[in-house]
Amino acid sequence: MTTGSIFVEGEIFLGRLDEQNRFREALRTVHRESSAVSKLKDRLADKKVDRSPFIFLVFGEGGMGKSKLVRRFHDIVSTEIPFRTSFKTIFIDWELKRHAALDLQVSRESIRIQTIFNHFYAEAIRAGWKRHFRTYNDAVKLRLQIERKVSVALERESSESRYAGFRDLGAEVIAAIVRRGVGVSDRWQAPLAKATGEIVQSGAEKLVHVNEWLRTRVKLSPEEEAVYRSPNEHLATALGESFASIAKSRKLVVSVDHRTAGLTFGGSTVEMAR
Repeated sequence: MTTGSIFVEGEIFLGRLDEQNRFREALRTVHRESSAVSKLKDRLADKKVDRSPFIFLVFGEGGMGKSKLVRRFHDIVSTEIPFRTSFKTIFIDWELKRHAALDLQVSRESIRIQTIFNHFYAEAIRAGWKRHFRTYNDAVKLRLQIERKVSVALERESSESRYAGFRDLGAEVIAAIVRRGVGVSDRWQAPLAKATGEIVQSGAEKLVHVNEWLRTRVKLSPEEEAVYRSPNEHLATALGESFASIAKSRKLVVSVDHRTAGLTFGGSTVEMAR
């Protein structure tokens, strides 16, 4: 533990001793549980250990020092003994990313979930962890292939087809209808009625027409259909598996200072993959 003056980003850091000590204790717990001796004892005793990640959420009003505290946490794990040799670390300053990336310079509600995933992936690549992200890359490619398959099927519909009106909806609206289920937005009811050639009263009936088209025209496999219906969940799982792969040799601490810049929650987060 550091005994002299502590500096964070060139400025002296005072106080927050309880928070720092609680963070160190969490690191020690993860380190103990991940040691070879501990794992061997657990196997011999047939003991099941909860290895769910620790998550530290630093939340509060602006100006309280949340960002500095998360920076301090990052310094603890990356510089103090024994943590610096026991953990891999990555720090993401979301505010800096927002200023540098055009796809983040929109309203919070307009930022796509996949965009957030891609920026986490980019930070991992910068850290030299590209080989761990084959699963995520495959998931991204599969999503693009499926969306292309749907777009091609729309283009193939002739003017005489009973689904000809689906071309007016477009691939993006079709996807939104499928993913929202029966909760179809009012703004799509008129174009969907036009596309199906009739006035469909309920959201469930609208969904039936779209699902029928997907089965008979697009011909998605069961795996493709599952991805098409829940693409963000599929990508999140792949991203999580990729980060878990990084943590197999040494446990991983991900520090994110996101303030209120684009994510759906405020504050700052430190997560330790166990």
